[in-house]
Amino acid sequence: MIVKDGPDINLTDVFTLNDTAADIWEAFSGKEFSAGDVTAYMVANYDVPEETAAADVTAMLDEWDGDGLLQR
Repeated sequence: MIVKDGPDINLTDVFTLNDTAADIWEAFSGKEFSAGDVTAYMVANYDVPEETAAADVTAMLDEWDGDGLLQR
């Protein structure tokens, strides 16, 4: 579960992640990273082809960005 950080925290800003997304969140939280970094992590740690990982990572990061979870 992720709760947005900030002065006006409310429980409507709570997000749940599946196991894979939670693993990625923990691996990259607080670090600068690119979609390529996350894709390489996926390929190295999960049985997934690079093309599939890249598409999934792009969709996931777009969703996280739309939810305000990423700082760019």
